[in-house]
Amino acid sequence: MSNQIQKDVSLKPEEITKRDVGIAWLRFHFANEIPHAFDRYISPALMWALMPILKKLYKDKNDLIAAYQRHLLFFNTQLSWGGGTITGIMASLEQARANEMYNGDPISINDDFTKNILLSAGSRTGLKVRVLKEDGAVRYWNDRQYDNYKVVLLTKTVEAMAGIIKGGVPIKQLNLGGIPQKPGLTSVIPEVSITKEELDILVDLNEKYGVDIYFQAIPSSKKVSLKEAIKLFD
Repeated sequence: MSNQIQKDVSLKPEEITKRDVGIAWLRFHFANEIPHAFDRYISPALMWALMPILKKLYKDKNDLIAAYQRHLLFFNTQLSWGGGTITGIMASLEQARANEMYNGDPISINDDFTKNILLSAGSRTGLKVRVLKEDGAVRYWNDRQYDNYKVVLLTKTVEAMAGIIKGGVPIKQLNLGGIPQKPGLTSVIPEVSITKEELDILVDLNEKYGVDIYFQAIPSSKKVSLKEAIKLFD
């Protein structure tokens, strides 16, 4: 056996167990608001919760650092979601990614947004979530109507969601819950800022496809309608 093969074997990701997910759940509940910061909100707590899992998956130092950085992006949620559902989901996501990297397969989840959202159910959640490209989401609907599941679609951009809707997926409601503020964007709610071009896309989806569009970060926060958002651009 060559040194290279030995090295590869030593980098093989370990399997994530229910116990690992349970520990992440407890760690998030313990940390939660302790490292709260304006630019990242509670992502340090999430990253700390996932650290034991990430160490089992990424044996290469640079891969582990990259995983830490992925989970230090802007992140906010309610304690009940972050401690159980989201930590389990992210553990499942990272397990899939680590295995793809080790096996030399194409990375199906290859951007920072999808690495930090609900992508695959952890063993504690009972959810079934699929990671698809835009055309895959459209094709899955056209061919199988999502197998009659109750579905929540999450995309990185307004344009991506518009492409799915225009492709034939009959979305009735669209909630914008998290687009960080950047120069040149207009803030609709503290957690969501958009451009005039994105607003025009949303108006088009509302008028031509009958999509009910609103802005709300979490269920307990203020809900802003598309009509109210339009006034901010006048």
